[in-house]
Amino acid sequence: WRLYDLLDEPEDKLFSEYPIREQELSAVYLGCQMTTDNKRDIIRLRDKSFPDAKVFEATKCIGRYGLEFRLIG
Repeated sequence: WRLYDLLDEPEDKLFSEYPIREQELSAVYLGCQMTTDNKRDIIRLRDKSFPDAKVFEATKCIGRYGLEFRLIG
């Protein structure tokens, strides 16, 4: 997850929390090396807060360098 903004905030902060409305999140992409527990937790959060967002899971491509994303929810 990454977000870039131009708001003035103290430079010593490591992160900021921004509210996200349901209609602002259309998809979630899970990495190919995520643990099963982390995937499950993120999918539960999606189910609760962003039920219309699609979930894609990355897998390593066979025979070439790259990732493929498969719709899982």
